[in-house]
Amino acid sequence: MPAPTKRRVPLYCVLISSGPLVMVKMPETFVTWATIRREIHASVKREHGIKARDIVTIEGLAGMPEGVNTHEEGFERFERAFSGDVECYPKFNLHAWNNEEQTFKLFRSAIISE
Repeated sequence: MPAPTKRRVPLYCVLISSGPLVMVKMPETFVTWATIRREIHASVKREHGIKARDIVTIEGLAGMPEGVNTHEEGFERFERAFSGDVECYPKFNLHAWNNEEQTFKLFRSAIISE
């Protein structure tokens, strides 16, 4: 069996729903959209009680293959957030792909500050 195709650019998605803010880091290797959509829905339902029908859209944010990125600062912040920096996107619940389980898992809960 051939090795999985590695993603050329980083890809993150933000979910717009009736629930809490959610940002998702996509798998680094190719996974079909049908699987991604199903597993995003399962992860946010499991962790936040958000049903698929309550997700209005899933907006993708992709890097540029040429290395020129008009949103470079944003992508640096995404990477920092998914590396554990709580100062980056503190109001978002972060989910990331888990290769072992082939699903998305909660990486970090939102940090609510008053």
